[in-house]
Order: sequence, then C-alpha cells, then structure tokens
Amino acid sequence: MTREYHFTKPTTTVFLEDDHVIFRRGQRDIMIHKMLRGDTTVRYSEILGIKFSEPTRTSQGYLQLNTPRTSMLGVIRTVDQPQNAVMFKRDRLEDASEVKRFIEEKLRSIAASEPPLVASLPDQLRELKSMYDEGLV
Repeated sequence: MTREYHFTKPTTTVFLEDDHVIFRRGQRDIMIHKMLRGDTTVRYSEILGIKFSEPTRTSQGYLQLNTPRTSMLGVIRTVDQPQNAVMFKRDRLEDASEVKRFIEEKLRSIAASEPPLVASLPDQLRELKSMYDEGLV
C-alpha cells in the first residue's frame, strides 16, 4: 500500500512504499537544482538515521534520511544529502511528522527481524578458544 504526501517550495512528493521511500521532485520547479529533479529511491534497510527539524517563524522545517556514502578514498561516511530530504512549512508539519513516524516504524521492524551482526561476547570467546586450540592463533 502506497502512502503519498505532497510538499511545496520546493515541490516534492513523498511516496512511502512497503520496502522503500521515493522522493519525487518537480521537473519545472526552478527552486530545485536540475541534478536533484526526478525520483530518488531509498530502501528502508539503507537508512542510518533521520534528521528532523520543525519549522519556525523564520525557516522551513526539514526531514532528511541519512544513508551511507562512499568517498573517493573508499571511506564510508554520511554527509548532508539533499536528494534524501524534504523541506516543509508549518501547514505541512502534520504530514512530515507522519512520514517520520512511518519510517521510524519501518526501521524498528527491520531491526527486530534482523539477527545481531556481532556475536555475543561468550560466542566470540568460544570461537577464539577453538582457533587457539587448532593453532591458528
């Protein structure tokens, strides 16, 4: 089931799918740099975090998804990624908050369903002991 949210200035539509989110930017909106126009798809499993700021009287709010990027030197890093962001005014705060809640729920369900990446300390010690007994360490 797709959920759809519309934001203006700059024109962006956010589609929340089952396994990914799509940011669709207006082709004719001159407020959007031409390199950022079109669709940007981000899988929930790639999201490292969410930056969220509510709008104030003098500035728009934003919701930004942080994903890993590789630099020219091969170092994995995160940087501000405008292609993974949407800006909004006070009248769209409810929609932006709903998008944030939905993505956070997806991230929680992914974290709960994945096995831990690192073995527990006792498992690591057992593995080290077996390697020691085999003369590998």
